[in-house]
Formats: sequence, C-alpha cells, structure tokens
Amino acid sequence: MEGFRVCPRCAARQRRSTILGLGFLGLLATVTMVAAGLGALKDARQGQFGPWWIYVVVCGSGLGLIGLSIFVWRQTQAANRRAANNDAAAARRYDVGGEYQP
Repeated sequence: MEGFRVCPRCAARQRRSTILGLGFLGLLATVTMVAAGLGALKDARQGQFGPWWIYVVVCGSGLGLIGLSIFVWRQTQAANRRAANNDAAAARRYDVGGEYQP
C-alpha cells in the first residue's frame, strides 16, 4: 500500500483500519451463523421448527458477508499491485540519469 501516493504512516493506519473492519465483519458473520444454528437447534428440539426459511436467510447473510469480505480483500490487493506497478513505471519513465538529456 505504501508508495508514491500513500506515506508509510498513512499506510500503517489504513492497514490497521482494514484489519479491524474485516475482523468486525468476520465476527459479525460468525455470530450471525452461530445464532441462527442455535436457534434452529432449539426449535428442532422443541418440535416446532417454525419458519425454517428464516434460518436459511440468516445463515446466507453471514456467508454473504464472509464472501464479500474475501472479494473486497482480493480486489484491494490486486488494485494495490497495479498501483505499485504503475508507480514504478512512472519512476522509470521520468528517470533520465545523472544529467539532463533533451
């Protein structure tokens, strides 16, 4: 993440906030799926498996959060690689050596 566009201090801060954000989403997804699973188990033990599709929707939203987080993480890494390559190419393009050459 660090390069021409982002200073080292800002890159570290952004990295921390990304890790915190993705950790929160992962925790939220896990809690959602565990709560849905426990609720389904409790209803099944009582013999009244109410609107079963609610559990599918809740578990699906948890899995969707995990999938979306993975997708965003990969897209961010790819964008950072492309930006680093572009920055390196820009530096090479404007490097004329020790003296000015018209």
